Amino acid sequence: MGGFGYNRRALRIKMTLRHLSRRFGPVIGGIVSAAFALMTTLLPAGAQTPQPPPTPTRSPTATPVAPIARIVTPVRGQTLSASVTAQGSANMPGFSRYEVAFAIEPDAKTWQVFGGGTQPVDNGLLSTWNTRALAAGEYALRLQVFSADGKSIESVVRNLKVEGAAAAATGAATPGAASGTPRPGAVATPGLAATAVALDTAAIPRAFLRGAELVGLAFAAFAAYLLAKKIVGFGIRRVFRRPIDYGN
Repeated sequence: MGGFGYNRRALRIKMTLRHLSRRFGPVIGGIVSAAFALMTTLLPAGAQTPQPPPTPTRSPTATPVAPIARIVTPVRGQTLSASVTAQGSANMPGFSRYEVAFAIEPDAKTWQVFGGGTQPVDNGLLSTWNTRALAAGEYALRLQVFSADGKSIESVVRNLKVEGAAAAATGAATPGAASGTPRPGAVATPGLAATAVALDTAAIPRAFLRGAELVGLAFAAFAAYLLAKKIVGFGIRRVFRRPIDYGN
């Protein structure tokens, strides 16, 4: 009896809970949904899931530009000829342009600009200096660097020796070629120079034409002989009226 009574009480509780769930289940579900919607509305966005704070981005710091105007080549006292390449560096804060110029020593007051650029140069080609048209003497070379606000820096190389066009041409010629003096180390062949001088190259075409003329005359004489032989044979045959052997 005790077990049967327990089963009856359990069955009654189960039936009661089922009845309550059927009757009040939708109401309880609506209350829970409304409470959840209210919590979502009242809480700020992103409060449910904490987000890490943003990492601050640092802007790169510009490297300061050191002002520089330097000529690496040519160097002081160097001897120059023909075209000379000026090498060096040209830069400064707010760079705008650079100019390369030369002046006559020792005063170096009147400068003539022959090259330049609008881009900074770092140990590279600044310009090419053509010294062929310059008179022989000493010159100065100047590099000026300008900024956008009008500031400038400069570098000057002094005592550059320019040979000039005449000196360069003399240096390019072979020593002793005009005077006939043999160069050091050259071995002279006896009679070779005299033979070369005695040979008249202009006589070669004349000798060829003379030989061709003689050959032509020989052919003409042979042709005349054959023609004369034919004519004489024809005359003899007409006179004696008998066949003539022409030797063919």
